Amino acid sequence: MRVLLIGIGYRGYTETYERALTGIGHEVTTYVGLRQYHWPTRVRRALTVRLPRLVGVRRDYLWSEQTRFRRFLQRGSGRYDLALFVNADRLANDEILEQLRSRASAAGVWLLDDFDTIPRFALDFASFDHRASFNRLEAESLTRALGIRFDYVPQGFAPIVAEAVPASSRPLILGAPYPIRRAAVHSLTGAGIAVEVVGDLWPQWVQPSEAILCTPDVSLGASVGMSGGGRICVNGHRSPDTGVSPRVFEIGGAGGVIVTDGTDVPEFYEPEQEMIHWSDPDELADRVAQLLRDPSRARVMAERAQRRTLAEHTIDSRLRKLLAGWGYE
Repeated sequence: MRVLLIGIGYRGYTETYERALTGIGHEVTTYVGLRQYHWPTRVRRALTVRLPRLVGVRRDYLWSEQTRFRRFLQRGSGRYDLALFVNADRLANDEILEQLRSRASAAGVWLLDDFDTIPRFALDFASFDHRASFNRLEAESLTRALGIRFDYVPQGFAPIVAEAVPASSRPLILGAPYPIRRAAVHSLTGAGIAVEVVGDLWPQWVQPSEAILCTPDVSLGASVGMSGGGRICVNGHRSPDTGVSPRVFEIGGAGGVIVTDGTDVPEFYEPEQEMIHWSDPDELADRVAQLLRDPSRARVMAERAQRRTLAEHTIDSRLRKLLAGWGYE
């Protein structure tokens, strides 16, 4: 099948979806938008958005991204069986989807972020032929609210090549400093547990010290490399009941210990055997301290989670499920 994959430039995830689709036998053309740290994108935004604002023309970055995508569609001549928007519905609006019909037999969207946290405009999800969400509650609520079918397809472990990084015994917290993650750091260090946090924004919220090692943003491959070897990896969701983040599957796939507040994670991993669930920061500190005192248990738990991840929770298997649910083999 010929697939036009439309993704966003976040940490290289779109490229992993491309490799997965190619690996399961599809011919893939990839378009990547919203490249936040890509200098040509920054120049384009300056020319098409910032400068016009100086003379009173009201534009925003999403308009610039959608204009670029429309031009991509106008320039091309290839035909596709499916245009698949993976976490990239922000690049679509009804006008663009109508234009896309001259290039693709069908258009589908797979939401991998919470629907209500990202601004959208001029987009009717009924304009897609197929729809899915990584969040079961969201899939069900959107189906009821909009009267159109949203499938439930969770995220999975992408084919990420881990980079070699120095081993560390510190529990790892990787990602934006959400309030729950900051509370986790406070609870862990308050219990005398030194931690490592990864992300450029952390120094705005915590003071680097002997107890808190602050590491700048790293590549996707490096983050997977840092998470392996039975390392305790603390995962905190922005909202614990809004689907399972890819980070959970990355920890499992890398061979780390999944310690998460996600209420849906026990659907994928056996509690106490393949992962640890926590619901408040004080409980988290107790559970992490127990794992640090019993490294053999932590190592066995990580090994079990890794086997489960590679057997059942890869992005390949998720894409197979997604496409099969939409009637594609």
